[in-house]
Amino acid sequence: MAIQIGNESVAALHIGGDKVEKIVLNGETVYESEPAYLKVLKTVTTLTAALVEELGLASLQDVFIPDNVETIDAGALSGCNFRTLSVPCTINRNCKNMSVENAQTVKVRPTQTSTQLLSYATQSNRIWNSIFGSNIGEVILEPGITAIGPYAFANKIGTTRPAVGISISAVTIPNTVETIGIYAFHDCSELTAVSIPDSVESIGLNAFYSCDKLETLALGSGVTTVGNNAFSYCTALTDVTLGNDFNCALSLSAGDYTAATMAAMLAALKDLTGQYAKTLTLGAANLAKLSAEQQAIATAKNWNLA
Repeated sequence: MAIQIGNESVAALHIGGDKVEKIVLNGETVYESEPAYLKVLKTVTTLTAALVEELGLASLQDVFIPDNVETIDAGALSGCNFRTLSVPCTINRNCKNMSVENAQTVKVRPTQTSTQLLSYATQSNRIWNSIFGSNIGEVILEPGITAIGPYAFANKIGTTRPAVGISISAVTIPNTVETIGIYAFHDCSELTAVSIPDSVESIGLNAFYSCDKLETLALGSGVTTVGNNAFSYCTALTDVTLGNDFNCALSLSAGDYTAATMAAMLAALKDLTGQYAKTLTLGAANLAKLSAEQQAIATAKNWNLA
């Protein structure tokens, strides 16, 4: 139960000049200025399994991990079943294998010291993958996050998967992210839709490689660099939209598109007349669906189709 005034939840309640810490009705806490567990977490840098048990975190639906927590011990959250879990983007690489097995929504937020999800050079040093286990819903990157580091949510690199495969089914990328690193969402096989906002300028090598349930993709107009194989083996792609004046060479040949979908892509391409030509790769099977007149849209804008 939450206290609301109009459509707004009460953030802080005062009576006279005194702040109300807690209201209990019929034995149920209906308002609390700051949960007791959070007061404790604000005093530690490491969240251990013992502390999770002591604070009763496994019984809570919504948990907020404060910015001062740097490390979550392996397995500490493995028995939890959250509705929402909020973590700072500065959680460090010592958090491997914390394995949150069940959470409907995981929120990753910027802090005063960082706006980037940490980047790791190898699979064994990735923690964002390790946060998520076998039954995760949506990951929400909150406004203010500017970069998604290499390998951040990758489920597999080469032929190697972690012991508990990542299973995020949706991701929200805010209009503050500028770069998506190499292999960032590699083999996230439960993703069905991704919207990349206009703020994103660079998408790295293999960023969405083998996201084989990805059906819907929206690419913003700010993209200027897309790495090799960024969308290779995204074989379920059928619905792709490009931002107006899209101006980046791109390969989307793994998908299966209607002529109308591809015509809309061509209409969105920036006119490069008098500039170096760029290439939009859709694959022979898809190009065969386009009429000569539709293909001429690209030619008139100095784009090559492949």
